[in-house]
Amino acid sequence: MAPHPLARLTFRRSSRSFVAALLALAAFVLPQPAQAYHFFYILSPLPLPVAWRSGPVSAVIDSGPASFITDARAALTTWNNVSTAADMFANPATLTPSAVNFTGANFGTAWGVANDGRFELVCDEDGTALTAAGVPNDWLGYGPTQQAVIGGQGAITDGFFILNCSIAQSTTFNYLGTMVHELGHTLGLAHSSTYLHDAGRLDALAFNDAPTMYPFSLPNDALSATLEADDLAGISELYPGTTFLTTYSTISGTVTRCGTAEAVSGVNVRAVNTSTNRTQITRYSGYDRNDTGYYEMKVPPGSYRVIIEVMTLPVGSMAPLTPVATDFAAEYRSAAAQEEACLEDLPDTAQPVSAVAGGTVTDQHLKTNPVELAFVVDDTGSMGPEIAAVRQTLTNEINRLRAVTGVPFPNTAIVTFKDNVTVRRISRDPAVLQTMVNSLSASGGGDCPEWSNAALLVAGTLLRRGGTSMLFTDADSHPSGPDVGAVSSLYTSKGLRMSTLLSGTCSGAGLGLTSDGEDASQMNPALSQNPSDGTVASPADRTAPPGGVLGNQSSIQTYSSISAATGGLFAAIPGIKSGIASETARYINTGTNIAVSATLPTVGTVNPGDGVLGTTIDVDVIGSNTNFGASSVVTFSGTGITLNFALVRSPTSMTANVTIAAGATLGFRDVTVTTPLGGGATETATGIGAFNVISAPTTPTVIGVSPSIGGRGTSLAVTIRGINTNFTAASVPAFCTSTCSSAASHDAQIVVNSTTVTDATTLVANITIGANATVAYRNVAVF
Repeated sequence: MAPHPLARLTFRRSSRSFVAALLALAAFVLPQPAQAYHFFYILSPLPLPVAWRSGPVSAVIDSGPASFITDARAALTTWNNVSTAADMFANPATLTPSAVNFTGANFGTAWGVANDGRFELVCDEDGTALTAAGVPNDWLGYGPTQQAVIGGQGAITDGFFILNCSIAQSTTFNYLGTMVHELGHTLGLAHSSTYLHDAGRLDALAFNDAPTMYPFSLPNDALSATLEADDLAGISELYPGTTFLTTYSTISGTVTRCGTAEAVSGVNVRAVNTSTNRTQITRYSGYDRNDTGYYEMKVPPGSYRVIIEVMTLPVGSMAPLTPVATDFAAEYRSAAAQEEACLEDLPDTAQPVSAVAGGTVTDQHLKTNPVELAFVVDDTGSMGPEIAAVRQTLTNEINRLRAVTGVPFPNTAIVTFKDNVTVRRISRDPAVLQTMVNSLSASGGGDCPEWSNAALLVAGTLLRRGGTSMLFTDADSHPSGPDVGAVSSLYTSKGLRMSTLLSGTCSGAGLGLTSDGEDASQMNPALSQNPSDGTVASPADRTAPPGGVLGNQSSIQTYSSISAATGGLFAAIPGIKSGIASETARYINTGTNIAVSATLPTVGTVNPGDGVLGTTIDVDVIGSNTNFGASSVVTFSGTGITLNFALVRSPTSMTANVTIAAGATLGFRDVTVTTPLGGGATETATGIGAFNVISAPTTPTVIGVSPSIGGRGTSLAVTIRGINTNFTAASVPAFCTSTCSSAASHDAQIVVNSTTVTDATTLVANITIGANATVAYRNVAVF
């Protein structure tokens, strides 16, 4: 079965309070902002953080209602009550409400007038104020500022803040928390990039411990009004009080690449207090557009673990000052010698640094260590029949890579998942990886859908650009988990490839099983290769709480779509569940070939995988990292299989017409494609045990369908080959979603336009696959 993407991908944005406000702010603020406990910047031409340079700022509060006035005073006071920062709002508790009710009708006259020296807090009770300010009236908050360069410094010179005070909104979100957050923006603070919820994060925060400047809020999140360590460090650095420099400590260093001195910008650097996970400070490398990968953060005194990680929080229409690096695995700052030599396996052990009040911890250099290969393994209880075969497959891959001379062993990640995701090990040491593989076992997992798409996102974040992952699973991805668009978008944005070895679905349907559980001849109606009518969620839009969700979708559709979108291979072998030795061997052989195809020219899959004694059939050969051409030669190990001709369809695909002698030896055969590359070079791609010679049935049987894939909304000619058959002009082919009990079992979404009988065992059916055909294997029969 060849891979294919979804024909239509959609993304439903999460209705969080702070997203809209941030987008609105970006529409009116000219400078580019940054992330972490970071600031808004103005370019002049170097980036300058912006702040109110004359203060305290006198705020003018709308005339009502009373609850708004109370919350407004409390929000202003929250920012004033930071002991290490200067008070930036004048006497919030005694501010007298405006005599004028601020509305859309008096925008530009009573409020919102540029350079009038007034900073207004507006309660929009009917949506007109938001509309007059030029933004949608369903936004929860909006806080633009006016900025300029004055005396060589970035300055905020004016601004206002609108809170949506409609009754419908008031029952949904915590207003005080929203006001504190938005006032932080009007003071010059951008979003925090501390992390929570994301699977696989090191030292992730609980949601209620997130900084006020974290990008998202949950309904009625009362703690969003409470400033956390990241908020306090940011406001104190932007508006330092008299005790700031003696109270805080500085941690600084650089981020560079393993094996080189190349600086890496846009890496999220996070310091986590070893005594309390709640105290986390963030800063990204190259935050001021330095070209050395330098970072610097102010932290309260204490012991800290230092982390580097990919920054994946959403920024909406706002871009960081530097490119965001997305091609390395998260890790702790380890012992200096290990860090500099990139010797540590991951997850690693942090070497904490001690930050003393008024002191500086320098030279905290970190190295990004990109992952080249990731294996994503479902280790739930239902994988019991497969897990030993998975171990053998990964062992074969490790041994194969170990045997390659002159090339370093790839940095490899092993990620497992049940109803959660675990990064088991990342290492370049085959012995370390083998030990981890040997420990894999199947247990637990709860209901059938599992967190496979979330695990693929974790692997995709770890992988360097151009890396490869392989998924082993027997279940659908969880309906509430990330959608296909989120995974495909992340992978394609980094040039990653994802291949799949599938052995089941939660419903049991769609894998082309006959009533007795044996594989029948199958055809899969793939989806359109070039969707043009949908939108794909970008990695920047993925965050927790999640946005687009998968819904109920079969494992075939999910994983074949992602595999196709990323140029990977897809194979479904449900027969391993039967315990039949030949099916277990098929699973291991196919898995090994797909795994090896991540790094070497390989015959990844062959369809059909079985050939009957005494027959002539078409065999689709799918390669990976190959250069199939007119001079390519296909051979089968052993004797008794003769190549009649081969039709090359692409550098990675060909169809071989072969005859299997009646006396050929039964069993699995290697399939090798040898291709002259010119200049004396030759490419050899082998699929180990990719083709199985089996005994001839005694009853009429369909033994091959070519091609074995068809796209939604397409027409194609399908050659059906049989044995012990007597095809005639009256023969009727049927493509069935379940057992083909009669011609009436035919799937109405596959229309047979015409049939041509070549001989008693060969029939060509011209078919059209409906645009809404279910993505699944079909059993094929001729009546």
